[in-house]
Amino acid sequence: MRIIADYHTHTTFSHGKGSVEDNVLSALKRGFREIAITDHGLRHVAFGLRPWKLRELRAQVDALNKKYAGAIRILMGVEANLVGLDGRIDIRDDLMPYFDIVLMGYHRMAVLGDIRTQFHFAAVNPLVKSLKRRAKVVQANTLAFVRAMERYPIACITHPSDMIGVDLNVLGEAAARTGTALELNMRYTPLTPEEIGRLKAIGAAFMINSDAHRPENVGDFEDTVELALSAGLNETDVLNAEGCVRPVRLPPARA
Repeated sequence: MRIIADYHTHTTFSHGKGSVEDNVLSALKRGFREIAITDHGLRHVAFGLRPWKLRELRAQVDALNKKYAGAIRILMGVEANLVGLDGRIDIRDDLMPYFDIVLMGYHRMAVLGDIRTQFHFAAVNPLVKSLKRRAKVVQANTLAFVRAMERYPIACITHPSDMIGVDLNVLGEAAARTGTALELNMRYTPLTPEEIGRLKAIGAAFMINSDAHRPENVGDFEDTVELALSAGLNETDVLNAEGCVRPVRLPPARA
């Protein structure tokens, strides 16, 4: 399985260690056809994109697409945060036209308002010992992901098995229905081969991404490819694999 794009990379616009061009050059060395710059969403407390930086980032991406035309395509993206049980993410509708691709995940450092504790308990708090209570919270969290996928053109759910409790079967069904990929990412607790196989059977598609925070880590997902193969995935299951014809879900083209 040959991966030809990395759709989850960070730069100094959030808490990555390299510039946009640094990531692009690293992707070129790997022979990739596409790379997405997906810095953190606006409500990430410490490292989120700031609205006044979006125009600068857009200008850099556009300039680099001209510079490297014919060699690689660069997408301006975002790793948005799920911030509401109603499926809200932290990208306002008026800012959505800046982006060529939108990923989404849950991060504890995102400002969630009055539902922060509920999300937190579902994922990590050992004091929640009631199985009935935990099941209700997991159900609410899962529904929030489903609503987000139905509400926004989300290309991929990042690290879906980490930080927050969700029902993977329900998540996979919604992902398959909406055309949203599920990320395989070794930076966080990975899905198990059994979970991946179950999600494939449901009809979900996958992305193999690096979640690189340093330019040298762009495309560094050999272990993730091995995991995918061990779970029985092939090129038709992985949207950024050579030979896959399943489309990446993208927002409407910018005017």
